[in-house]
Amino acid sequence: MQERRFAGFAWKSEQGVSLVLALVALAFGVLLVTPMLSHVSTNLSASQVVDQNMREQYTSDAGVEYGLWKLKNVPEFRDQVRAAGRTGVTITLPSRVNSLDPVVRVALAGQELKYALWGNGTTCDSNIEWTGSGNAVNGDLHTNTGLRVMGHGNILNGTVEYVTDIQVHGSTIYVPPPPDNPVPSDVGIMPAEWYMSDYDDPTAVGTPAHTADLLGDYHSIVGNFGVDASGYVFHGLYYVTGDIHLNGNNLSGNATFVARGLIKLNGTDNAFTPYCDRLTFFTDFAAPNQRCGKPVISIIGSGNCSLNGVVYAPNGQISVRGSGAMGGSLLGDSIDLAGSNLSINLPDPLGGHPVECTAYDVLSEAGEWSTLARVVCCDDELYVRSWWIQ
Repeated sequence: MQERRFAGFAWKSEQGVSLVLALVALAFGVLLVTPMLSHVSTNLSASQVVDQNMREQYTSDAGVEYGLWKLKNVPEFRDQVRAAGRTGVTITLPSRVNSLDPVVRVALAGQELKYALWGNGTTCDSNIEWTGSGNAVNGDLHTNTGLRVMGHGNILNGTVEYVTDIQVHGSTIYVPPPPDNPVPSDVGIMPAEWYMSDYDDPTAVGTPAHTADLLGDYHSIVGNFGVDASGYVFHGLYYVTGDIHLNGNNLSGNATFVARGLIKLNGTDNAFTPYCDRLTFFTDFAAPNQRCGKPVISIIGSGNCSLNGVVYAPNGQISVRGSGAMGGSLLGDSIDLAGSNLSINLPDPLGGHPVECTAYDVLSEAGEWSTLARVVCCDDELYVRSWWIQ
């Protein structure tokens, strides 16, 4: 045996030791390198998936950007989209993006609405009750609990959906007729929704409040707002932090009323058209401990009382007393109707936008990704209201 020294260290060389060490090192190498290569392969595959997702997302965004460019810079394209309505117009980008061709559709914004009556609550035994004769509903009806209809000569011209039970007394005509109508249904969510944040801040660019303010049509009232006179003409968007009381005959105008408190309309031959978003009345007020019995929107009238827009009370009851035609949908936590010869119709699906400003939806899809932007175009200026990626 021979001892060797180097830099203060010593080892002993023996016959065959080198071969054993080499075999041990090779064994450890196999154990370590194999999982390491597998890990590298997995990371490489994951990296490729992430890269593909990123390319699809960027391509989807690029499709929206191109749609916005066309809306802003090509007036003829805006005319084409307005003519197509909610169906929209499909456009093709001038060239591929990331070797992909996004599918882009530009359409008028607006919420599809086929329900003339919707009772959203689940705590009342029946959240739609109707007494009276000679009444008509032209549009679908949905209640998340029960339905009560009492009277003669009533016509329900649309699909009637109920969850718990239905009680109909007197002669009621269903179109389409039984056995396909009425139909049991599941508890549903509001078919369309509106948000107070769109109406309470005129400085929020792209909202109806901002648009109305630009046009000089935004009216902000702190506290209660009341009119007690006949023949009064309203115009614009009215945002009220308290209650709204409108009392008089022949009240009219192109107006949308939004309140944080109660809304009451009383009179004969009143006629409104919605100023924005197809809304005539909207309150988010909830009556404490009286959700099923105390109305938060009360409409009393006769003659040709025409609202022509949506009456929206997601947290309370809508009460209607009177007779005559009344265009517009009633969407509330519960609905109580009492009258004769009352007609409730769907609002104009494209109504309620100031002429100077138009809202559009731009949808772009690429691979597994889709991007949806809602914008408002006013005098060739675009304001983005929302931008969704999924």
